[in-house]
Amino acid sequence: MISSGDVGTADAGKSNTLKRILSATVLILMLGIIFYLGMLASSILLVILGVLIIDEIDINFLRQRRSTTVYFLAQSLFVFAMLFLVFRGSVQTFFWQLPLVVNFLCVIYLFFAPWGWGLGWGANTSIYRGVLPLIVAAFVFIQLSSLAALLLCPSWQKLLFLLLVTVFSMDTGAWLIGKNFGRHKLCKKISPKKSVEGLIGGIFFALVCALMTIYFVLKEIVIHNNIIMIVIAILMIALISHLGDLFQSKLKRQFNLKDSSDLIPGHGGVYDRVDSLIFVSPFYYLFVKYLLINRL
Repeated sequence: MISSGDVGTADAGKSNTLKRILSATVLILMLGIIFYLGMLASSILLVILGVLIIDEIDINFLRQRRSTTVYFLAQSLFVFAMLFLVFRGSVQTFFWQLPLVVNFLCVIYLFFAPWGWGLGWGANTSIYRGVLPLIVAAFVFIQLSSLAALLLCPSWQKLLFLLLVTVFSMDTGAWLIGKNFGRHKLCKKISPKKSVEGLIGGIFFALVCALMTIYFVLKEIVIHNNIIMIVIAILMIALISHLGDLFQSKLKRQFNLKDSSDLIPGHGGVYDRVDSLIFVSPFYYLFVKYLLINRL
């Protein structure tokens, strides 16, 4: 016999799934329009994403206040630095190597940082209030700098499209397979809903969708004919994007949060939606630069 509680839970699950689908559809349409409008619109979108991510981390994770001078200063410095990086017309090696170092530190945090570490970062002391928003702004700038570098690549729309397809098909495949067939927990303490089956399904989805995108969209600019190398690179990108998701999941659990915000119905916050994307972007840039095309 099915109880009313079970029916309510099922209805809530269906409602959340519908919200996810509708929100994702709207986001895809928005991205398509922005890509069509060109580099200026895409650069502005990148800056807006960074501002929203900084806001979510400062306000919801660290319990900072928007009314403070240091919050305004951190946001202003981020906007200036990101616009300078994009519109100067070139990206120094530093701006895509530094994210690799930062992501390596994030992986160390993911697997080795003890539980409870960092929970005092939102403490109401002058040094934390004065320094943390600046650190957050620097972290987000470094994380987004590889996406800024991609905007300056030849055929940047196609390259970003491939990245989005790979990351979002990884997320979608992991969610679909994990929700319906997940039995073995991947990292129960960090993210109880993620499963090994979901990880495998997500990687498979990402591989198929990425290869189809390369064949139909990027075929004319691909210089490397070794399909095995391309497959290995795609598999690594899919796996690394999942590490980015796990990193953010641990960060949220450290600060007792379910989502970074409730801005996007069914998805949580902006940081929830793009955590994998910004984490994997420096590795993807290497893939593009050294394996996919030779004109960077």
